[in-house]
Amino acid sequence: MINQQKDFSDEDEMMVEKDQYNQNDRNVLKTREELYGDLDILLEFGRIFKNYDSGVDLFDEHYGLLHQIQDAIEVKLNNAESKYDKEFYNLELNTWDLVSRLFSLRSSMIENKPNFENKFLSDHGLAMKLFMENDHIKECYIVKEWLEHTAKEFEPVSRRGYLTFTLKEIRAEKENVISQIDPDATTRQNKNLAVGDEELAKALNKTLYEYVRRGQVDNAIDLCVQCEQPWKAATFRDGDHEDDNAVAMGNSNKELWKYCCALYAKNSNDIYEKALYSFFAGEVEHASNVCNTWEDLVWIKFNALIEYEYDQFLEKEKIYARNGDELNLPSEWTKEIAKKPVEIFSDLASSEKFSVEANNPFRIIQAFLIIDDYNALLHNLKVHLEKAQIKSENAKEIPRLHAILRFVVHLIIISRSVFNDSTNDGSFEQVSVLRSSENYLIKHYLDMIKLADIQENTFFEYLPFYCKFLPADQREVWFSQFLYTLSESRKENISKEVKEELLSLAKDAKMNSLTILKGFFELKYRNFFLQSLPSNSTQILIGKFSKELDNVDLDYIDCLEYLSFSENCFDELLYYSNRLCRRFLLFGRLNAFKTLLSKALPQKFLKWIESKNNQQEKNFENITDLNEYLAYQGLFKGFKLYFKWEECLKQEPEKYNKESYNLWEEEFKLLTQNTEQTFSLVCQMWADVEEKSDKHYSEEGALKREEETELLKEIYSPEIFFFRHNVLYSSSHVIPENLERSLKLVEEVSENVAFTLYFKLSKKLEKFLSLVRKSSLKMLAALEGGSLKQIDMCWGRKNN
Repeated sequence: MINQQKDFSDEDEMMVEKDQYNQNDRNVLKTREELYGDLDILLEFGRIFKNYDSGVDLFDEHYGLLHQIQDAIEVKLNNAESKYDKEFYNLELNTWDLVSRLFSLRSSMIENKPNFENKFLSDHGLAMKLFMENDHIKECYIVKEWLEHTAKEFEPVSRRGYLTFTLKEIRAEKENVISQIDPDATTRQNKNLAVGDEELAKALNKTLYEYVRRGQVDNAIDLCVQCEQPWKAATFRDGDHEDDNAVAMGNSNKELWKYCCALYAKNSNDIYEKALYSFFAGEVEHASNVCNTWEDLVWIKFNALIEYEYDQFLEKEKIYARNGDELNLPSEWTKEIAKKPVEIFSDLASSEKFSVEANNPFRIIQAFLIIDDYNALLHNLKVHLEKAQIKSENAKEIPRLHAILRFVVHLIIISRSVFNDSTNDGSFEQVSVLRSSENYLIKHYLDMIKLADIQENTFFEYLPFYCKFLPADQREVWFSQFLYTLSESRKENISKEVKEELLSLAKDAKMNSLTILKGFFELKYRNFFLQSLPSNSTQILIGKFSKELDNVDLDYIDCLEYLSFSENCFDELLYYSNRLCRRFLLFGRLNAFKTLLSKALPQKFLKWIESKNNQQEKNFENITDLNEYLAYQGLFKGFKLYFKWEECLKQEPEKYNKESYNLWEEEFKLLTQNTEQTFSLVCQMWADVEEKSDKHYSEEGALKREEETELLKEIYSPEIFFFRHNVLYSSSHVIPENLERSLKLVEEVSENVAFTLYFKLSKKLEKFLSLVRKSSLKMLAALEGGSLKQIDMCWGRKNN
């Protein structure tokens, strides 16, 4: 555990519902605008990862994935304007560099260790043996190298030469200045250098330290030589573990060299010189006096850890006695050091000087990566986000959370590529926790970039790519929710091209389009399908066929287009078309019903319906849905013919214009016949619509469908008879036999128990009987040669 640094927030973990995938709108991002400043890097990461050639080595220095990532962040860093942005992207760049180094090392640990059988290896040779055999030391050395590589640039001393000012003052016989030119003169004579040389010495020592801080030991040696101080250059050589010549030429007694470095540091009065040689000796306290950053101190501490491990190894491996007495460092130089990386970061997190830097999110990530506690990193970020989602008072804000989440999610993708499940040494429970954290964070990232994609098609190309890293049973769920959010948030309907592109991308990401669309429609129509029905048909107000369609109904209808691209989806298109038709009719929205059946369904679907309706296709498993659709189609056709017939009736010309009248009469008779036949057929089809349901319906859904179908018949069966009566009655002056047919409608109703019941329940029987009475009166008038008005008056008197 990293004390105080392990968690992204300091409070105890809170329990929340696991994997809250339905909490789409509860996002911890303050505003969508918070994301816009980083849209370019989000898109660039999407492009890099989606287009990455898996055949290229992940760690390739030119084309590898991690190299491309660092190039992208470097561009962002170079374009950053504020100091805060520069620091932020510099930290991210450094963290990706650390990931590259550690993952490369951990994925290629050498199984066949080199053979170090030579019993007379130099101390440097023994160091090489330690580094090759000890994976822990390898990682510590990689971290040290990383800290050296990522150190910021500095300005080295520009002056060269050795004691030029002092030499002038010696010649001038100045007092308080040394009289001899040698390195020990100031100590031996207890006198100073000339002021100019004192300043140069301090600048030189600082430059030498900064060179070593960046791992540039050769530059430090060159500078010493240029400044005519070869003795100082000689003190650096045994500090370089990687000098190939050291195996043959290195000091056979490294312990002696470190002892000398410690004494040199102890006797030095220059803070940088003391820090430099303390570093060589593996000491921390004095070496850390010049540390200005968290990274400086981590570098010092990791060096001390490496030197400690080396000393322990050397003590165990040495096979010959050292010359002279035992070398014991001064007591103030032998203080206890952190012997594990986790202890180093715990100390830093609680230090007064560096605690703020230590708790920077990227430095926390770096610490977790270095101590190889990837599981804890993901788990703690997950816990933090969960606290933020439930608006816990314990949740502390993470600066630029979206960027941290971007980093971690792409780290997960890389980790899965480098370390597959078979290489995971954890228990089943540990792996389960890890996967849970990974999936939660990926899903959270998807929710985040979804915010940036609501009004623009910015991330369409990349969303399915990230979805495929979710568990198989969650990919389609999330994509369904994305389609729903996209649909609900846009003012205008999504174009056909965009719908087709979205489904194509999902298919490319190995997702099941049909499963996605089922989830989408259940979300999209949920409120409409759950809207309470009127208790009876009398409460339904049937709207006009020609009324302008509102945006909500238009949106419902437009979404059906998702199911129109593939015949594999036609079963679902049939199912949802029926459900929408049923609901539109139940709420009297004939305009929406008309629009759905006249404009929303593609020709290839209508041909598919026709083929399924053929006799040889009667074994179609969704036969109930098919019959229901055909009933709606018949009703729509009847409505359409009726309104056309009504318009034709209004345009009846005078009989004296025989040519016009004859043309009209021919058209009118045909329309009358077609309208009556269609409505008559609809009555039969309506009666044949079964209440039992197909495979789509659950038990509860089947009961709901039965309730809706019954109410639908109750509403529209009487209306169909009213239409039929009007057609027959109003056309009887052109087709006299239709008057008798209008009377026979009452027989059709009375002979069908269901129709009689629907008239009674809808309280429309009285209206129907009044229409039949009207037909009877007209027939009596025709038989007796009187007018209808006269017969009606007589009928009224008789009844009185």
